[in-house]
Amino acid sequence: MNDEELLFPSYNAMSRPATFLGVPILPFVGIAVALLVVGTIGFLLFPWWGALLLASPLFLALVGFSVVSSFDARYMRRIVYAMRRFSLNLRYGRGVCLTPINPLWSVFYGKRFAQRRHAGGSFGAADEVPRA
Repeated sequence: MNDEELLFPSYNAMSRPATFLGVPILPFVGIAVALLVVGTIGFLLFPWWGALLLASPLFLALVGFSVVSSFDARYMRRIVYAMRRFSLNLRYGRGVCLTPINPLWSVFYGKRFAQRRHAGGSFGAADEVPRA
C-alpha cells in the first residue's frame, strides 16, 4: 500500500459554526420564528404597516447578526460567555475563579483520597480527613 500521509487543508472549517445567509443557524431560526409570530400578531391587530412596524426591530437584529458574523463567526458565542461571566461576577464577586489555582489539583486530591481507600498500611493525608 501507499505509506504516504495525505494532508488536506481544512482552513479551520470544523470550528466554524454552521451559517445560513451569514447568520448562525440557531439564532437565525429563533429570530425567523419570532419575526413570523410578531408579524402575524401585528397583522391581526393593525393594518399591514403595523405588522411591518412591529417586525422591523427583529429584521434589523437579523441584519445586525449577519453583519457581526461576517467579521467573526464566533462572536455570538463570545457574547454568551461574556454574559455568563458577568452574571457570575455579580453573584459571587470578581474574585471567582473558573479553574482551580493549583494546576495539579486533580492529581493531588485523587492521590490523597485513593491512598486511604486502596493502598493500606501507610499513613497518608487522607487519614486526617473526617468522614461523615
